[in-house]
Amino acid sequence: MTEIYKNPTFSKLNFYAGTITLNIILGMLVVISWIFYSMVMKNRKKMENESRFATTEDTYKNRMENPNLFK
Repeated sequence: MTEIYKNPTFSKLNFYAGTITLNIILGMLVVISWIFYSMVMKNRKKMENESRFATTEDTYKNRMENPNLFK
């Protein structure tokens, strides 16, 4: 077993395999976080739109008093 570890090509291959797996793991993390971020932003925009067109008396009164807030 010691001869395998002293072999330079084997250690090079091991190093490349490790870097490739690290890159794949990092890429997956980036993709997952981007999907999560986009979902959060979609929900935030949807909530803003719902609150903008709410028709309860309080929001209607607020619109009449401060129309600049809802532009």
